[in-house]
Amino acid sequence: MEDKNKTAETAAHSPERKSLIIALIVIAALLIAGILLYGSRKPAGEAAAQTGAVQSPAAPAAVQLSPELLREGVLSPALAYHPGTAGSSLSSATAAAAMLRFASDNRTHLEDQAALNRLMADAAALLTAEEQAQLQETLPDLIAFTEDTLAVYPENRGVFEDAGCAGTLDAAMKAESVKEDWAVVRAALEAAFPQG
Repeated sequence: MEDKNKTAETAAHSPERKSLIIALIVIAALLIAGILLYGSRKPAGEAAAQTGAVQSPAAPAAVQLSPELLREGVLSPALAYHPGTAGSSLSSATAAAAMLRFASDNRTHLEDQAALNRLMADAAALLTAEEQAQLQETLPDLIAFTEDTLAVYPENRGVFEDAGCAGTLDAAMKAESVKEDWAVVRAALEAAFPQG
């Protein structure tokens, strides 16, 4: 019995076992450090929004725009707007805030208008026929609401607070070029969904 205890004790203190334990501890420490480092990183637009910093006009667009990105950042929020329903003012506020934030975060005024128009048309082609018809009908009202938001902000901030998206709008409105950014997105939307 004593021999078995000595053998187990010797195995527990063997150099191989110690090396294995040290290697596992080092790997665990590296994983934890990586998780902490990755978790503390923020996208440039989010970091600027939280610190109140305004992006400089010479800064390049945050990401390479694509039809998928435009669908996600502009068309999907616009599809959430349903005029004439209970809560339509809240859904218009949410959509406008998201579209303005997308435009300012991506500094769309730096994009070539014709290229952005093509990308927006490609993004619209990713939608179902029903979604395209919905936007064809609702975009004029949503664009007008977004224009009004830019004209009278912060006086109309209350509706954005009610919709739970005042922070999103505040971040967008801190960008010096938000009006120019929105104008480019608006033109691309109007080109993709022309009105009669």
